[in-house]
Formats: sequence, structure tokens, C-alpha cells
Amino acid sequence: MSNEIPKRGFSLTEAANYCGIPVKTIYSAKSRRAKPEEQSRFPVPGIKRGKQWLFLREDLDKWLNELAKKKQ
Repeated sequence: MSNEIPKRGFSLTEAANYCGIPVKTIYSAKSRRAKPEEQSRFPVPGIKRGKQWLFLREDLDKWLNELAKKKQ
């Protein structure tokens, strides 16, 4: 049995890997100069601390579930 605590927050790279999308997709959506159509490609809220982004697992899962429902 593992005593490892499940990860709750993901960096930008970890979030991209978790969602199976390119890092560039998230980076361009979260850029200060992002246009609305770029932002809509990755509408998951994130927390920016300095230069680092943090994305919560629950927000990523919610977005992925919404995508799955749209494909049905």
C-alpha cells in the first residue's frame, strides 16, 4: 500500500501531460495577449504565482468531462 498523497495541483507542463495536449496550447491560452478564441481552447482556470502556473486536478477533470460529454 502506497503512502503517497495524490497530487492536487499541476504545473503547466504536468497539466498538459495530464490532459494529453501540447504545452503550447495552455501557454498561448494563458498568455496576457491571448485572444478570446485562444483562451477558449483551454478555459481551465489557473493560479499564477510569479512565473509559475498551478492548475487544480478538479478543474482539469471538470474540463475533460465536459469535452467527453460534447463528443457523445
